[in-house]
Amino acid sequence: AGAQHAPPPVPAAAPPMPSPSSEPTTAQRLQELETLRATAITDAEYATKRQQIIADL
Repeated sequence: AGAQHAPPPVPAAAPPMPSPSSEPTTAQRLQELETLRATAITDAEYATKRQQIIADL
């Protein structure tokens, strides 16, 4: 009767999207890419991904 209750799992940081189940718009993808360029990716990675996003239009 001394069962331990595990704490609820902590969800991973969700992207700042109003509805994570729907695909982000092109504008949202480009905005996120701009943020990544400023914080996490190189200009070359940015340029490559930007071309991929635009090619999907």
